Amino acid sequence: YLLPRILADFVREYPEVEVQVRIANTEEIGQMMLNHRLDIGLVEGRLEERRLLVTPFLEDEMLLLAAPDHPLAGNEVVSAEDLAQETFVMREAGSGTRVVAEAALARIGLPLMQTQASPRKQLVISSTHAIKELVERGVGLTLLSKWCVQKERQYGTLVPLQTGAGQFTRPLAIVEREQQFLTRTVQAFRERVVAFGEREEEGIRS
Repeated sequence: YLLPRILADFVREYPEVEVQVRIANTEEIGQMMLNHRLDIGLVEGRLEERRLLVTPFLEDEMLLLAAPDHPLAGNEVVSAEDLAQETFVMREAGSGTRVVAEAALARIGLPLMQTQASPRKQLVISSTHAIKELVERGVGLTLLSKWCVQKERQYGTLVPLQTGAGQFTRPLAIVEREQQFLTRTVQAFRERVVAFGEREEEGIRS
């Protein structure tokens, strides 16, 4: 959802460069970097791998989302007890979004494990687009990045719920191999990513 904006400027400035993009979850991107299948990676979660350098370039916020006609959508604040009765539509294990969603639910008081305080039901889907479609159709709730639901929020097909637990944030980061030599092309792309993050952060502050 952010990469096309970065790539658009890059390919206009470097029209002779051929770009190949692979989309995968955070864990898979880390493995592809270690296997030298990628020149550079962008991830939405944390990677605990000493052979990789992970450099944050922008802070993201995760939103708890529902369809506008969902019974909880009219509540000023939703409680853990309310949420425990709901179906949660989640990304798969290994996804950065899944890791942050689990941490956010635990902070609300709703751990993703089989306890009395756990959600009643979980659906695991590996596609963010499919998750949005399901939640829009009233199947359940989800936690997703604010960047990937901008259009849905603008058109009112998804609405954020307030939990009273504050913001749920995570870093978006650049992934490189330790002691990796960056070609001029990769270095130029990396600089565009950093500049994009700085512009977005400046826009938020202003």
